Amino acid sequence: MKDYVIYTDASADVDSDFLNANGVKTVPMEYMLDGEPQSCYGNDAEKYKDFYGKLRRGSNATTSQITPFIYEETFSPLLEKGVSVLYISLSSGLSSTFQSACTAAKTLKEKYPDADLIPVDSLFATGGMGLLCERAVRNKENGLSAAENASDLALLRKDKLAGVCFVDNLNHLRKGGRISAATAVFGTILNIKPLIAITDDGTLKNFGKCQGERRALKELADIYKKNADFSADYSVYICDSDNPKGSEALAQSIKSINPNAVIKKVFLTPIIGTHLGPDSVVLCYVKKQS
Repeated sequence: MKDYVIYTDASADVDSDFLNANGVKTVPMEYMLDGEPQSCYGNDAEKYKDFYGKLRRGSNATTSQITPFIYEETFSPLLEKGVSVLYISLSSGLSSTFQSACTAAKTLKEKYPDADLIPVDSLFATGGMGLLCERAVRNKENGLSAAENASDLALLRKDKLAGVCFVDNLNHLRKGGRISAATAVFGTILNIKPLIAITDDGTLKNFGKCQGERRALKELADIYKKNADFSADYSVYICDSDNPKGSEALAQSIKSINPNAVIKKVFLTPIIGTHLGPDSVVLCYVKKQS
């Protein structure tokens, strides 16, 4: 089996200890905060607390795409040595980074024919990418080649991954064009928390709403209880945009439902947090087969 390295990008909310222990690398991503460029390299709790604090005080943030040039620059040193790369990308339904990676892969193949850059469209984000990274590491340990690993990850994403969240502040959905200004104003007055799921095509869909955080967290727990595969040998990811009380409350609910659940709580990176806003909570898990 040819040697290869597993990469993901900085939109993934992955347990950092797991990444470090298993040699999984991260492609940095850029965002703007009040007009100033910022780099996101992965999970950095202190930096992210500051980021969400600034959003609460009215700062403006936007995200940008990874260009083919960045991928070429990142992966060329490995490919030049004959080491292939398996890259788990943010969903093509949310970003053009996957398309950029595919463009870079073609260019790099011409330069380095003895190694491959294999982009995998996660059709997911945040902790779901963490689950894919865990599966990718396990597959590599079991002797799967990079191409075989990529095929297996595609099946996992298609059949088993689920992700739901609640959004605390409607103004960030308004800025992203998902709701109107009037809806944001009235929803804020009524303490409405939209519920969002990631769809099979890797886009986001509003599927409900709750009045207040407590009810929203209960709804997420109820969804997990109804749909999760309790026998699955996978982690449950709970990702929050600086809402430790909310994520802990959800973790306790999940544990009461499934005492054997291995829960990993991580910060939501600014790449996704920019669009969901502070105090949101995301739940990613493996679902039962229908």
